[in-house]
Amino acid sequence: MHGGIDSKTAKKGFFGKIALLFAQSFGVFLDIFIPKTIGAMGVSMNLKLPFAMIICAYIVINESISVCENLYKINPKALPKGVTKLLKIAKNEIEGGKCEIIEQKKKEEGE
Repeated sequence: MHGGIDSKTAKKGFFGKIALLFAQSFGVFLDIFIPKTIGAMGVSMNLKLPFAMIICAYIVINESISVCENLYKINPKALPKGVTKLLKIAKNEIEGGKCEIIEQKKKEEGE
């Protein structure tokens, strides 16, 4: 179904969010477990681990991109052109394609 609600897509999105919740929980677990384990071995560690923060930052960035993509689908003029360009660059980089903007800049610098 195009443009409507698709139960397969909804299920995939729901389970994806659950997976992100588990990933965040695992990051918190690592932040707590590793210092306790190292402390039990008699080693002092005055360092806070960033696992949960890194995972949380990934989730926030990923969801922000998703919101911007959905806004762009609803109304392409709603987003500034710079944000639109960044989204296109990010999408091409993630999908492993070549970004036209970057390729054009490389051509210009090489000439």
